[in-house]
Amino acid sequence: MKAVRVADNILALPVEFGGEWQYLTVLTNGNRYTLIDTGITKHYRTVIQSLANTAELAGMHLFGVLVTSANEHAIGNLSSFVADYPELVIMGTHEVLDPIQLPFTTNIKFIADETVLEFNGELLVLVNVAGMLALYHIATKTMIAGDRLILENGQLLQPTLANRPILDFPMEQLITKGGIIAGTQLAAAIGAIKEQDNG
Repeated sequence: MKAVRVADNILALPVEFGGEWQYLTVLTNGNRYTLIDTGITKHYRTVIQSLANTAELAGMHLFGVLVTSANEHAIGNLSSFVADYPELVIMGTHEVLDPIQLPFTTNIKFIADETVLEFNGELLVLVNVAGMLALYHIATKTMIAGDRLILENGQLLQPTLANRPILDFPMEQLITKGGIIAGTQLAAAIGAIKEQDNG
């Protein structure tokens, strides 16, 4: 499967983890890129190979990893990335990064609630949901939800109470670990969830 260009500086990269396809999100900025989460433990080489084989990343170097949560999909390969890329910038909240044992030399950038990041002139709002992050791309109304929201077989599942605030953002596209949903399909899925909430 090929990478999906969601916006000028956002790629959704399908990666196969032992028979299960998941999407990793990459933010590009000039000649460098930042990976959102690191993929499942023991599949580091798969992630690295997928990044190397992505034509849109040719000639770019890995600048950082933004970690959205402390679960395996997010931090599974973090120690391998840190070992192989000593200059790498690791970004995340205190809630996520403080419990992780990283070498003291690791370049860590802590992110506060509702931080606005700029990537190549485009703005992303980092939404802190119960200590875990989702990213909202303002220009395209794209939510990068990781596993805050679950897309299974093309269906958006009922989110946990803690993750419901994500649905209040005006969205045209939603990227989750399980895939991408957009347009009228996304609007209908969110509408159905909110109708259940009110029912």
